[in-house]
Amino acid sequence: MRCAVIACAVVSIFPPARAACPAGTGASIYGRVVEAATPEDGVSGVKVVLEGAHRRLELTARDDGGFLFTGLPEGEYRITAEKRGYVVPPPAQPLKLEAKGCAEVSLRAQPDRRIRVHVFNSDGDPVSGVSMMVLAATKVRTTAQLAAVGGAPAQPEGPLHLTDAQGWAEFRNLDPGDYYLGVNLESPPTQMVPYARIYYPGTEEREMASTIRIPEDGAVVEVEFALPPPQRERTLTGVVVLPDGRPAKGAMLYLEDPRFPWQAIVVRAIADDQGLFSVNCYDGTRYILYAVSACTLVSDCRSSDPYEILPGVEPGLRLVLTRGGHAAMEEYQRSLKQP
Repeated sequence: MRCAVIACAVVSIFPPARAACPAGTGASIYGRVVEAATPEDGVSGVKVVLEGAHRRLELTARDDGGFLFTGLPEGEYRITAEKRGYVVPPPAQPLKLEAKGCAEVSLRAQPDRRIRVHVFNSDGDPVSGVSMMVLAATKVRTTAQLAAVGGAPAQPEGPLHLTDAQGWAEFRNLDPGDYYLGVNLESPPTQMVPYARIYYPGTEEREMASTIRIPEDGAVVEVEFALPPPQRERTLTGVVVLPDGRPAKGAMLYLEDPRFPWQAIVVRAIADDQGLFSVNCYDGTRYILYAVSACTLVSDCRSSDPYEILPGVEPGLRLVLTRGGHAAMEEYQRSLKQP
């Protein structure tokens, strides 16, 4: 009997959609804060704030998550809610309230699951503009697993943010589970972010990295991430020639960081009339350099043998177009093989 009385009381205060306004309340805005995963469960103790019509009202939701604002003038209102340990997204649009009318809203609260990372350099100063990414551990495969099925690494997919002026990046609304965190996980060093791929706490290999656990009931995990010294730009110069020694005018130069095979077909330079070229890269990274003749069809192309560029070594580059086909495109296509 007690349950029936409570149920009736709830219905009388919070009627279904399109029902009359709560009795005796005048113009009002009402609703519930519920668990996102189980909407039948209300969330108690949520601070609910209503703003509009030149006023700001605040209350605390009841044990069942219910709230009610009464005696409101007509106008547009925005509603927000907050509770420690939860994220409560506000309605996408303002609530429009007519004179003596009412509006109902349901707010869905989900556990606050975040990773906040603070990035700093070897001097302890914060570093801004660094590309940070998190990867769900269940969605990535190790190098050994890929090799066992003949697969190749694919471009990582995960939330990506740049660090702010104070060196902070934040990843919100994460699912529960384990995550890898890293710098430049999706691209080689660039002028804007001159760092190699680095996984937390400080390794280039994911198999050696630590994961960060986000629990089911939510947590805000803060991580300190120390960067190595930035890599320095270097310029590679050389010449591309045909098998008979003549300059390969218009030959295309492709510089691949083998850790990012999906970027293998980015043209980095074009050889001039004498076959001369220059390519910018970074001193701490290993690259593979391809030269390919100017061609419109892959079948008409000629390529040099791939040339390995090692960190700290200044090679004298003379690339000879002795092979048929498009070496960089062929390597890229091999990288697309998926298990």
